[in-house]
Amino acid sequence: MRRGQIFSLDAMLSLVIIIMVVGTVSATSENLKNEITSLVGWYERANIAGNMLDVLLKTPGDPENWTDDPANAVMVGIESKLIPGTVDFLKLKALNSSLEEIAPILQKLSQGRDFMIEAYVSKYNVSVSGGSFPAVYLDNYEFDGSAFVFEKASGTEQKKVPIVDIFVKVAPSGQTYTAANICSYFASNQNMDLDPGSYLRVVVNTSTRIGNQNNKDLVVVPPNTTVEIYVNQSNSNGNDNNQGGGASNLQLSVDCDNSVPISVQITGQGNVIVRVSGKTGANLRVESKYVYPILLWEQRKPSYRFGVIALSNGTIEAQRDISVLKASMNASPWIETSRRLTIVSKKVVDLSRPASATEPVIYGVLRYSLPKSGYFVVNAGSVPQVDPQSEDIVVEYAHFVVASDNYTAAMGIFYNAKEDKVGAAISNTPGSNFTVYWGNSTSVKVPLGALFPTAKRGSFIAMWKFWENQTIQLDMFTVPNLDPYLLPKQEEMLIYLYVWDES
Repeated sequence: MRRGQIFSLDAMLSLVIIIMVVGTVSATSENLKNEITSLVGWYERANIAGNMLDVLLKTPGDPENWTDDPANAVMVGIESKLIPGTVDFLKLKALNSSLEEIAPILQKLSQGRDFMIEAYVSKYNVSVSGGSFPAVYLDNYEFDGSAFVFEKASGTEQKKVPIVDIFVKVAPSGQTYTAANICSYFASNQNMDLDPGSYLRVVVNTSTRIGNQNNKDLVVVPPNTTVEIYVNQSNSNGNDNNQGGGASNLQLSVDCDNSVPISVQITGQGNVIVRVSGKTGANLRVESKYVYPILLWEQRKPSYRFGVIALSNGTIEAQRDISVLKASMNASPWIETSRRLTIVSKKVVDLSRPASATEPVIYGVLRYSLPKSGYFVVNAGSVPQVDPQSEDIVVEYAHFVVASDNYTAAMGIFYNAKEDKVGAAISNTPGSNFTVYWGNSTSVKVPLGALFPTAKRGSFIAMWKFWENQTIQLDMFTVPNLDPYLLPKQEEMLIYLYVWDES
């Protein structure tokens, strides 16, 4: 160091280096602090979604029966009390249906943040096609053949009735014809004699009038009705038989188009008894398909979707509109998600529920075999005011679909004015297995074994009320009550929880 120098060159370089190191450490410390703060914030937000799902899925709520009075619930949870570790299906439904009442509790769980829940629950999709639900318009009803009528209820060329299927057995020869070969017969013949003992079955494709013109004993059946006609010989003692023989002037003619029968015409009269059955739903097709939650998620079709958002005025809003929820999510700088694949315990025994093609009225697994003396009962509050002489004789009460293991069927409940009875018709396989149960003028009962013929202990059973006549007061129940006979069916459920903060 020379005389008069304050710092040497080495000292100045050391000072510069020290300043640079201090600055770098300070900047690094600030960045690290920001990163740690960001990480803590993310962890807190992630914990909100995870913790909220844990509370919902792993606790039954307080009180445990909070679904009976949601407005006074202390805490909500959807864990099953009967089968711990699974979700109670009815509590899951209540979480959605009682959202407005329990929204403040749910927002506490979300620590004041906005949230949305999507639940994808395994389910049976049931559908019907190919016609109307089963009903019986004529049940082996006998008409005098002297003025037999079989015609379109309206329109031109009323005698020609459009059909979609046909089967004929001619007496006394026993020769049979179907839609596949009957046109070849009428290619060289104008008419076919329907002598006593003959049988005709057609599925009409339009509203059709059937009966006796002279005494105005007429009935109109709807399209897709299966009509069976038996030509029986009338004996001198007034009785009838279907052994064949005798003579009849009743004749059948069929119009064809490219070897396909498209309409039939019955003409003539005779000293015969024409016995007719007319039933709808014989060709109804019932299909069921089990859908797993992953497929519902891929299709973005949640079983339930709902949320709660905070408004600018400090209040909260229960919300099910996905567009409103999405708009709130998009306005947030962050969105955290948590999901769980879990098991839902589903048991339903509630025949008073509104009609629905998706929500069952009976659903579960049989704890015991169905009692052989058990019945499904439908009582009507009164008898419908239907003129027995009217051509419109059937009042439909309700439509059901039933399922058991690999079995499905459709059932129609109806009142028939000509019989003055309530009936229950069950159609399983199209074209066969059509069973009818008759009650009295106000009620009918169906054996539980007929509803679920394949069911045994451990079997899955279900019933959907597709439609109910709201003009008729109906009381539906089972004898005995099926609740003690059923255990919950355990099914997969995928649940997503989205948490964000628009503010």
